[in-house]
Amino acid sequence: QAATYDRDVLYTINIANGSDKTVPTIPIHVRFGPGSGANQWGVQVSGLPGVTGDIVGPVETNLSQNGVMVRAGLFDDPFFFDLLGFRTTLSSGTLSFDKNRDFFAGQNLTGIVIEIPKDRIQNGSNPVGIWATTGRFTVPML
Repeated sequence: QAATYDRDVLYTINIANGSDKTVPTIPIHVRFGPGSGANQWGVQVSGLPGVTGDIVGPVETNLSQNGVMVRAGLFDDPFFFDLLGFRTTLSSGTLSFDKNRDFFAGQNLTGIVIEIPKDRIQNGSNPVGIWATTGRFTVPML
């Protein structure tokens, strides 16, 4: 099943490498929008350290510029769980898990992955704080 992307949502990944971990020093913005072909979507990532301009391209594609890699789109769910074994264990009281039975096999999730060289984020011995936010535009973007 194809993923759904909302062009009216701004995703922000905040990186704080200063002394105050509540103030982002590197805000990275991610937006989705219609691509060049029918039923295609694209991604735009701005504010990447060491990158001039934005990284823009189709979803589910590795996009690289100046040592930074971005990929957004569908990913196989990495969580493994034997739901049938769990339910059988609950009802029978006997452990019934099967390491080859994965309830989440074939399930997908949507993700944004960004790979940035460590030296572009480091700030001496300061720890790095990272958090993300989303915001919806009240007026649809074109």
